[in-house]
Amino acid sequence: MRYAHSTFPWLLALTLCAVSACDDDWFRVPLCEYSPRHELCVNSALDGMGTDGIPAGDLSVVSDSGSPTDGSNVSFTLAYTSMLTAYKWAGVLSFQNRIVYFYQDSITSGTLNAKLVSFQFVYVPGKGWDLNPQACTICPDKIQDVNVLTDSIFVSGNSFFALKNKQLAYISDNSGKLSQLDGQLSENFRPFISPNIDVLVLQKKSKTTSGNMTEMSYYSPEIRGPIQFPERTSIPATTYYAVGDIEGRGTSIKDNEVLIFEDSDLRSAYRFDDSLNPVFDKELTAEVNLAVMNAHPEDKTSPPIRSAFIADLNRDGLMELIYARHYQIFATTYDPKAEKNKHFINWDKNIVKLANNERTETLSIVDLNDDQYPDLVIEAVNGTQRMVYFYLNNGKKP
Repeated sequence: MRYAHSTFPWLLALTLCAVSACDDDWFRVPLCEYSPRHELCVNSALDGMGTDGIPAGDLSVVSDSGSPTDGSNVSFTLAYTSMLTAYKWAGVLSFQNRIVYFYQDSITSGTLNAKLVSFQFVYVPGKGWDLNPQACTICPDKIQDVNVLTDSIFVSGNSFFALKNKQLAYISDNSGKLSQLDGQLSENFRPFISPNIDVLVLQKKSKTTSGNMTEMSYYSPEIRGPIQFPERTSIPATTYYAVGDIEGRGTSIKDNEVLIFEDSDLRSAYRFDDSLNPVFDKELTAEVNLAVMNAHPEDKTSPPIRSAFIADLNRDGLMELIYARHYQIFATTYDPKAEKNKHFINWDKNIVKLANNERTETLSIVDLNDDQYPDLVIEAVNGTQRMVYFYLNNGKKP
């Protein structure tokens, strides 16, 4: 029998709902997935922020991915977008997951100061997800001698760093006074920062050639200063780093691996020995490259990896390497119990896809809404326009 009217399926669903069938998850259709531009699914701008504030975005992008390790689906929904105008992105603090921006504030004795502003990610009934201004008791009120046009401020863990003239690294104390950490840094790429650990990683620039050195500057409570990586090329073309515990071994800095990406490949993977000296891991390097090569991004030109992170996205106890290639974000799961050359299992497709003309600059993964599942924070660029996307992990359990 053919039903002539297209509303029959909906009438059937409503009938079933009337007898409580809608209590079954099978019948639940999230409004914002069915109609992402519905008025209940679109955020409004922050009150009182004006045109230079942080406008909200729309929920027009929903991406799904599956992890072959356990067959579960993991999905991310775009919940908020910040268009960066007067504000610049600093990062997410470990302290209460404060979201931090900065802007040009004042001049003291002829020098410019940067003002920090912090927010909390909150859900407002009838409005959607929003950034709510919240005080940050560990944030300096101002960071001194920072020109927003040429300098940057980064938060990593609970530390505050400044990168001046793209070549000099500083750390800020609680008063906002800067102390220089290092100089002669590569000015081409964003540093690695993390909401989870007090670490800042930057590439050193050669003093005698046009390339980069085999040293990188690695700043943490345990390690401060340049680290030499002899297995790298003499003039490496570093594009990004990832620092994290890919094997899930522990919580100290020596349990972390350092992944150094150069263009579209992983050049080197390192572990730390008991003396915090980096030790080249040939097997891990080869396996990451194999996973990246098999990911098959849509862009067949193999765009460079410009941002990467290590986290357990679906809370199954296995860590994922999450990395960006231009407008696509990919994930691959590391299974320490697997046999050699099969430790990494690529997810079926990209977990997030931005607009084709956008490029990821920095990627952070942190639980924004306190549901115990890590969410994605993506700083992206499109020409001269910068924006920050907040993707919520829908928290589907394995």
